[in-house]
Parts: sequence; C-alpha cells; structure tokens
Amino acid sequence: QKMILKRHKPKFIILNIEESGLYESAESYERLADLHPYYWDFRTELDPIISLHSKFNTIKLLFRSYQTNSTIVHALKYFFQPQKDYKGYRPLNQQMKKPLFQKIEPINSKMANEEIQKLDTSFVNMFEGFINNAKINDVNLILTLSPHLNQSNGLKVNKSLELMKSMAFEHGIPLIDFSDDRTFIKQYHLFNDPGHLNNDGAIIFTKLLADTLKVKIELLN
Repeated sequence: QKMILKRHKPKFIILNIEESGLYESAESYERLADLHPYYWDFRTELDPIISLHSKFNTIKLLFRSYQTNSTIVHALKYFFQPQKDYKGYRPLNQQMKKPLFQKIEPINSKMANEEIQKLDTSFVNMFEGFINNAKINDVNLILTLSPHLNQSNGLKVNKSLELMKSMAFEHGIPLIDFSDDRTFIKQYHLFNDPGHLNNDGAIIFTKLLADTLKVKIELLN
C-alpha cells in the first residue's frame, strides 16, 4: 500500500481480506520474498516489513543477486514459455466435480483447530496501519470477502475475521461479504478448486461486486 501511494493516490482501494489473515502463518512471511525485487526503489517502506521475516534479510538485500534469486526459476520459465497477457488477470478454466460423498468434520474437531491458531500481533498492527494510512492519504477503503464453495460453520468462531470486522466497523470501513452468497455455495462448476473461482465464477462475481460497489461508492460520495 505504501509503495502504491508513493507513486499514485487512487480515490478508492478495494482490499480482499482472507478470514485467517491475522493468524500466525510462516507462509505469509515467506511471501514477502515477492517484494525483494522492489527493495532499492522502496527501501524506506520495505525495511520494517521485510525485517519481520528475518533480521538478516535487509543485509542480504544489499546484494542485487539476492533480490531476484527467489524468482529466478519463474523468470527463466516465462522467458522460454511466455505467459499470455490478460492485463493482470489469469483465468482458471477447470471445473470442480461434485463429490459423491461429502466429508463431514466433527464440530469439536473444528473448534479445537480454531483454538490452536493464534493471532499475530504484527499482522493485527499492519491491518490497522493499512486502514489508518488510507485515511491519512484521503483514500476511500472498501473491504471484500470472496465467495466460498462451502457455507461457513456458524458455530465456529474465527477470531481473525471477527477482529477485522470489528476494526472495520470501528473505523467506518464498508465490508462487502460474499462468503456465504447462495450464488456460489455448492456450485462446483463455478470453482477451479475449493479456494479459487474459475473464469465463469469470476465473471459472475465481478458483475455482482461491481453492482454492489456502485451503490457503496454513491453513498460514500
């Protein structure tokens, strides 16, 4: 966000949040490697973030070879097999097949798994910082939740999601929630896999989201 706002200040930022976004996650820290190639252009913005993964990363990033090393395999792959350009959009065209039997996980097991997960203080602070930074720069922030294949369990309390909703309400940030939208629940033909809509599903979701955004933006204006 800070990198974007340094170059351009849009009127709106639409941030799609993940329900587990504030939980401790080693994978989330590993994803910071995607920012390495931009280190020298945005060192002030990236130093506090990248150092969260490893205190030695900022030293390693003094070497340009380390900045791109994590993506060298992808760079070579796309050099020899260029990826089609869809203006930043990559369609997924597979359709999931409806399972013959639906596996039901015991409620007690789900609640136990939830209790194991812990909130990451750094993620919580960064989420609040994201909201505050949008306000300081006079950018309207809108949060969204993408469609789910399966309906959420009402008995399962997601501390991460509840905190994000609470913070959004406290700061007056609109939240557009499509997670339990009936248009998508159990509609296997609209999903590429349990976590991603396919192209057909994405087109439907885009239309629904655009229509909802028009109303939200009119109210904000």
